[in-house]
Amino acid sequence: MRIYLISSAVAALLGCSYLYFNSPNSAQNSKSFLQHISDEDHEVTNAFILFTAKYGRSYASKTHAQTKFATFKQNYDKIQIHNQKAGKSYKLGINQFSDMSEEEWLEIYGREQPSSKKLLKTEWWDDQGPYDEKGRYVCRHDEEMHNYFDYNDYAYIDDTLTHCTSADWVKHGKVGTPKQQSTCGSCWAHSTIASVETLHAQIHDIKHSDNVTSFSEQQLVDCNFLPNLGCLGGKRQYSFDYVSKEGLTTAEKYPYQNKQGECLYESSTDMVFKIDGFKAWERPTVEDVEKLACQGTVSVSMRINDCIKNYAGGIIWDGDENATCGCSNVGGTNHAVAIVGFGTDHTAEGPCSKYWLIKNSWGTEWGEGGFFRLCREDMHMPEGMCNVRSEPMIAMKEAKRKKEEEEGTDND
Repeated sequence: MRIYLISSAVAALLGCSYLYFNSPNSAQNSKSFLQHISDEDHEVTNAFILFTAKYGRSYASKTHAQTKFATFKQNYDKIQIHNQKAGKSYKLGINQFSDMSEEEWLEIYGREQPSSKKLLKTEWWDDQGPYDEKGRYVCRHDEEMHNYFDYNDYAYIDDTLTHCTSADWVKHGKVGTPKQQSTCGSCWAHSTIASVETLHAQIHDIKHSDNVTSFSEQQLVDCNFLPNLGCLGGKRQYSFDYVSKEGLTTAEKYPYQNKQGECLYESSTDMVFKIDGFKAWERPTVEDVEKLACQGTVSVSMRINDCIKNYAGGIIWDGDENATCGCSNVGGTNHAVAIVGFGTDHTAEGPCSKYWLIKNSWGTEWGEGGFFRLCREDMHMPEGMCNVRSEPMIAMKEAKRKKEEEEGTDND
């Protein structure tokens, strides 16, 4: 099959990076495609050419390229409209997802199995309660998942945890570089591993992110299959439970493959670290989650959409009818991430300056180096901004508690 470049002008502009068409009629297709986009906005066309070069895109036909260009232009226009509005606390931008529609993107990246509100509740679920005196949901003992796992232990938060004014486990060197889940729907595994990695770093007094042990998401994808579903999605309570029983090996020994395969892990020979258990809460307050984040990385689920897909920086705000993100007060969650700190940005534009610092699993070129900030001024939202407080979880290890008792804790 012969391969043709779109044009020598594009080649000159992009140097060694080209956009290819791979089809029997590729020369004709490339000419037709250039004619198709020549009438479009010159700025958008140049942005598309640079996008295809940066992210190595290749399209198999004129029709495919035209479809992707049209999708890119829709995303580009939405980004420009948002960024030109005054008073926005976050910016959108071109990234690796910019030739994907929201629907196409969510088919790949919105694969966390639905949150507890849909799967953990029985017919006794009641959106009106029951709640404790602090307005926190208190589970009924006959709810399915709570018979097996440690849910809604508010005594632990109230009686054991201290509250800090801010926390940044990235700054303290306890958080590794954001990883890339790619097209495997393994966000649930990345979120679980993020919490475990910080816990391990705390116990071993790691001071720099480069030295944080990277544990294997692939192990969870392969070996925690059923009840979880590998690249088709999963639930974090099952993966935390697995780690407490089987332990983990490192990503170096069991590298990420972006697909599900046969389980190659033997706990008797491969285990590097094992947690004692985990705790989970449903719809805790902002202060509760702050206390959890003061102790370490918190695994959370959230609602993602086109706004999150296009995020480029700043503090995501979705707190009023004029907000454009649309990720809040929507039923359920569809992605898992990890809160690695919280703080206040006194230079932030827009209505929100207090934020959660969140580690994602879409690589370092997305967002703010693979992280993003989400507004935590959301007390009026039962599940938080983008539903981020719907179901936080933390990994537990007795060795960490003993270490803190001996040394004390300082997260600010």
